Amino acid sequence: MDEDPLQLLGPGANTPAYRVTQRYILAVLYYATAGPRWSFSDDWLTDAHECDWYGLSCVEFTIPDDPIIDEGDTDGGLVVTLTTEALLVVFLELDRNNLVGELPSEVGFLQSCTILGLYGNGLSGTLSTTLGNLFAIKKFWIDDNEFVGSLPSELGLMRNVDDLSVYENQFSGIIPTEFGSLTRLERFWANDMMLSGTIPTEFGNLEKLANLFFDVNELEGSIPSEMGRLQNLRDLRLFRNKLDGELPPELFDLTNLKVAYLDSNQFRGQLPRNIGNLAAIEDLQLFSNRLTGAIPPEIGEIPNLKILRLEGNDFTGTIPGLLGTNQRLLRITLSSNRLVGTLPDALQQSLAIRRIQVDRNSMDGTLPDWLGNLEQLSSLNVAKNRFVGIIPSSIGSLSKLEDVTLEENDLSGTVPLPLCSVESLLILSADCGGVIPEVTCDCCTSCFENIA
Repeated sequence: MDEDPLQLLGPGANTPAYRVTQRYILAVLYYATAGPRWSFSDDWLTDAHECDWYGLSCVEFTIPDDPIIDEGDTDGGLVVTLTTEALLVVFLELDRNNLVGELPSEVGFLQSCTILGLYGNGLSGTLSTTLGNLFAIKKFWIDDNEFVGSLPSELGLMRNVDDLSVYENQFSGIIPTEFGSLTRLERFWANDMMLSGTIPTEFGNLEKLANLFFDVNELEGSIPSEMGRLQNLRDLRLFRNKLDGELPPELFDLTNLKVAYLDSNQFRGQLPRNIGNLAAIEDLQLFSNRLTGAIPPEIGEIPNLKILRLEGNDFTGTIPGLLGTNQRLLRITLSSNRLVGTLPDALQQSLAIRRIQVDRNSMDGTLPDWLGNLEQLSSLNVAKNRFVGIIPSSIGSLSKLEDVTLEENDLSGTVPLPLCSVESLLILSADCGGVIPEVTCDCCTSCFENIA
C-alpha cells in the first residue's frame, strides 16, 4: 500500500478499513495476473477511486464503522456502533482481458461481489478454498481458462449463486456433494474437462436448475433417480462420458425438458414407456449407447419433438407408426440398429422433415412414392437394408436434397434423371457397379456392387 498513489495509509489519513482492504485485494489481483499486460486496465492502480477502474462496478452500502466505547459507563463501557456509507465492489468483470497466472486467494474476500466474470483468459493453477467466502456471489464465471485440480467443496457455500460456469478448464476429480446445497442454482456448466466419479444424488435438491452441462468428462455410474425432481430442468447435456446403467424412468417425467443429450455413453436396457411424458422435448439424442428392445410407441406422442437420434444402439422391432404424425419433426436418425419392417406411412405427414437416416438395419419393403412429397428433405439414407423394388421417380422432384444413399439393398430401376440436376446434391450412391448393375445411374458419385 506504500506504493499506492492515493496513500490511503499516509500521514493523517483516516481511511476506513473496508476501503484499504478492498483496494489491497484488487492490487493483489492486478499484480498476480500480469496486470501491465492486460488488454484493458484503464485507471488501475492510479489515484482514481477503485470503483472507477476498468471492469469494476460498485454500489453504496451502509456498513458498520469502528465501534466507540463510552469509558464513563459504569458497566465497563457501552459499545456504540456507528455506520458509514461505503462504495463496495459488486461486479468484477475482466473477461477476455489477457489475465494470466493464478487467481489470488484474496479475491475470496470481496464479500460484496455479486458477479465475478473472468472467463476467456489464461488463468491457471488451482482454485482457492477462500472463494467459498463469496457469500453474495450470483454469477461465477471462470470458464475457458487453464485452471487445474479439483473443484473445491467450499464453492458449495456460495448459497446465492444462480449461474456457475467452470467449463473448458482442466479440472479433474469428483463433483463435490456440497454443490447439492446451491439451491438457487439455475445454470451449471461444467463440460469439456476431466471430471470423474458419479453424479451426486444431492443434485436432486437443485429444484431451480434449468441448465446442466456435464458433457465431455469422465463421469461414471448411473443417472441418479433423484434428478427426476428437477422439474425446471430444460437443457441436460451428459454426452461423451462413461455413464452406464438403465435410464431412470423418473428422468422422463421432466415435463419442461427441451434438450437431452445423453449420447456416447454406455447406457443399457430399454427406453421407459413413460418417454411420452416429455411434453416439451425438442431435441432427444441417445445415440451410441447400448440400448435394447423396441422403440416405445409412446415416443410418437411427444408433441414438440424435432430431432430424434437413436443410432448406434441395439434397438429391434419396427419404427413406431405414431412417430410420423409429428408435424414438427425435422430429423430422424435410426442407423446401425436391428430394426425391421418398412418406413411407416405416417411419416409422410412430417412435411417439415429434413433428414431420414435408417441405414444399417434390416428394414424391407419398397421405398414409398410419398417420399417425393417431403419437400424439405435434404438427406435420405437407406443404405445396407433389404429394401426391394424400383427407386421411386418422385424423389427426383426434391430440390433440396444434399445426399441420397441407396446402396446395398435389392433396389432396381433407374435413378430419376431430374435428381441429377439438383444443384445442392453432393452425394448420390446406389448399386450401380459390377458387371450387371442392379441400378442404372448416370450421375452417381459412388457406385456399389451388391454381392449379398
